[in-house]
Amino acid sequence: QLKILQAARRTGCLVVFVVDAHRRKATCDREFLKRAPHCYQGEWGSGIIEELSPQPNDEIVFKRRFSAFFNTDLDVTLKDFERDTLIFMGVATNICVRSTVHDAFFHGYRNVVVKDAVAATSPREQASTLYDIATHFGIVTTADSLAGHLTDKIALEILEAE
Repeated sequence: QLKILQAARRTGCLVVFVVDAHRRKATCDREFLKRAPHCYQGEWGSGIIEELSPQPNDEIVFKRRFSAFFNTDLDVTLKDFERDTLIFMGVATNICVRSTVHDAFFHGYRNVVVKDAVAATSPREQASTLYDIATHFGIVTTADSLAGHLTDKIALEILEAE
C-alpha cells in the first residue's frame, strides 16, 4: 500500500482515506446485525495507521456502512476534484472493498483493485471477489504493475489485468 500511496502523491493523484468509524452508543448500527462491533469512532480500530498517515492535500471520508459511497460525501468529493478512476486498497475485499467497488461502478467510475493491497476474510473469498470484480466491475492488478503506470489521469489501457 505504501508503494502505491507514494506513487500516487508523486504523480498528483488525489488520495482519499475512507475511515470506518461507528458510534459506540448507536442503538441500531446495521453493520453490527451480522458482523461483530468494530471501528468505534475515536478508538484505535477507526484510526489510520501511522505508516499511511494522511498529508495536508489528502481527503478523509468517514463511513458507517460497508460502502464508502453510502450516505457519505465521497461521490461529491471525487466529482469536485474531477476524478473518474479509483484505486482500491484495504479490507475486507469481500465486504467493504466489494461494496464500494460496486457502488463506484454504478456511479460511473473506473475501478482498479490492487490485489496485493487488499485482504478478505478467507483465501476463498479473496479469490472469488477478485474474480467477480475483474469480470464485471473493474481491473484487478498488482502494486508493482500499477506503481509503474500511475499518472494524474491513469491510462488503464497500459495496465495489464491479472
